[in-house]
Amino acid sequence: MTSVEATGSAFPLQPDIAVLGHAALDIATAWDMSTRMAMRRGSEIIALRGAGSTGGIDPTAADHVLDDLLIPRVEGLHEQGRPVVMMYDGDPDDPQRPDIGYVAGRLLDRFGPRIDTGDMTFMTAQAHDWYYPPVEGSNLANAHNRPFDTYVFQRGAYPGDHNRFTQSDLLAAYPRYRQLYIGAAGMLAAGQMVDYCNRVPEGGNVNVTIIRALINGALDQEIGDKLLAATDDAKRQKLEGMLEQRRQIYGAHWSNDGQFDSSFMEELHRVDDSHEIVVMWKSPEEVEVANCRRIDLSTPEYDRLFAEAPLYVKTTPIRARQIAAGRTEVVPVKSGATTDTAREGDWICTSPSGEEYKGPADFGDVYEADPDTPGQFKPRHDPRRMIRLTENVIFTAPWGEWQAVAKGGYLMERTIKGGPDAGKTERYGIAQKDAEPDMVPLSAATQ
Repeated sequence: MTSVEATGSAFPLQPDIAVLGHAALDIATAWDMSTRMAMRRGSEIIALRGAGSTGGIDPTAADHVLDDLLIPRVEGLHEQGRPVVMMYDGDPDDPQRPDIGYVAGRLLDRFGPRIDTGDMTFMTAQAHDWYYPPVEGSNLANAHNRPFDTYVFQRGAYPGDHNRFTQSDLLAAYPRYRQLYIGAAGMLAAGQMVDYCNRVPEGGNVNVTIIRALINGALDQEIGDKLLAATDDAKRQKLEGMLEQRRQIYGAHWSNDGQFDSSFMEELHRVDDSHEIVVMWKSPEEVEVANCRRIDLSTPEYDRLFAEAPLYVKTTPIRARQIAAGRTEVVPVKSGATTDTAREGDWICTSPSGEEYKGPADFGDVYEADPDTPGQFKPRHDPRRMIRLTENVIFTAPWGEWQAVAKGGYLMERTIKGGPDAGKTERYGIAQKDAEPDMVPLSAATQ
């Protein structure tokens, strides 16, 4: 049996059939109808992905993600007057073993009262062989028996199974659809990410946030005990594979020192030469996957845009260290998906947001040492023109590597003040978190 909450109640129905209004539809069509209704309202649609039963999420980490990252994010959308739809693939909500089902369940607890006002919708799609309702034919529910709008399908009936629902072609083409990967995602979730990126239409928005969270260490003993008791070779191999996967304490996408591994992107089928899908760091524990339009900052179009752009100046001190004689150091700029190489005499700067980057060649003309704070430097008067971005872009930076800048960040043009290139201009990008509030309009700075 299956159920879809259609008019405020759960109706027991035959598998793959749902009742919406007076129409009898297959489950996929019913799901798409609900999706289209949400789109017509301008809803923000968020699909939850990530930690399953193999990794789980450390309980403290799970509550941190909910309290400090997810709940404030949803509250912020509500403050903007946007309805929110939360989707996920129907994992059970077990408070003793937190995983993505636990995350969905706690969000339903927190925002469930807003369902009646139309501000929130919680939807889940689940294969019939994984369907585990409290009562046969009823909706899936969280640990406190609050129901999700539930759509149950027969495995193999739709290409992609779960992917046909919570990341359908319809959703992938919707600009306000976003995926949140939370915790120790395994290879199944990695495959879903690739599938989603490949579904996005040419030039469309790719909206993925991947949140690092420690696995649930308590599961090691449980899996180990099952392995010792296993008598079947196939079961032993499965359990050994689970323990091997758990060696990556943040999941398949992360090294154990917390660095993100973007090698999964090699599987993307890029057919759009005008865009590039890249990974950019949003914070020390979050990365974003985004589709960036390729641009060329040396064209007459950008000559004109920079000529019309307002002037800004830096106001905030930075920390910096100089590369010693005979040394080189590769500097990854995480928020810009780029790297640069600092050599003897170069400076590596740390912005107020904590981002490291190679300092300008004319560092001494742009900054002066703060006599009161060793290692800190104050900006000199160095106006530069800035263009605020309304889309994600990627371009070749002055140091010869690709640089990506997310929507809301800035393109910058400055005149080099010293050294062999004095008087020339250089153009590059700066992330929003690094530009604001460090950069202020020149008119405001001189008042």
